[in-house]
Amino acid sequence: MVITMTKREFLDDLKSRLSQLPPEELGKRLAYYAELIDDMTEDGMDEHAAVEKLGDVSKIAEDILREQTLPTLMKTRMRPSGGWTALNIIFLVLGFPLWFPLLMAFIAVVLSMYVVIWSIVVVLFAVVFSIGAGGIALIVFGIWNMIQNPPLALIALGSGVALAGLAVFAFLGAVAAAKGLAKLTVVIAKGVKSLFIRKKA
Repeated sequence: MVITMTKREFLDDLKSRLSQLPPEELGKRLAYYAELIDDMTEDGMDEHAAVEKLGDVSKIAEDILREQTLPTLMKTRMRPSGGWTALNIIFLVLGFPLWFPLLMAFIAVVLSMYVVIWSIVVVLFAVVFSIGAGGIALIVFGIWNMIQNPPLALIALGSGVALAGLAVFAFLGAVAAAKGLAKLTVVIAKGVKSLFIRKKA
């Protein structure tokens, strides 16, 4: 028989998992889930069943933390669990020559990854535009020279139509690649955020 948590146990567990959140945000989240449980119990549902319906508390906490902005997570992750004591501040100042360059290097690496990814997207669409523009130019050239030089005009028209068709397929490929690269940036962002999410011991 599986024993689920009570409302109090659920909220206490959630609170411990979200301990790195700012106090105001933590209070809002706990009040929200407390109200959800109260609403379900008022509708006649058993307290244990209401808690179980909410789902896994660790998954809930992880989703909430991933919603936070990276600066918020970085600030709260770097904050000592016991608060900023004089000893913590001294260690922070003394360790500045070590942790600050490492932090800057980490930020530079993450930013460079984003720059490279979106540069690839820009280059892909630039190539598609060039192919399409070349195709249109050849079609215009063929039409313009149809009377003066029909053989050359036909070659230009055929090449232009071929390039225009290629541009359409290339555009579809570029859109698919851009979507894939956009998903990659989301994966990277989640990975970076996970580094600053405290795990419950």
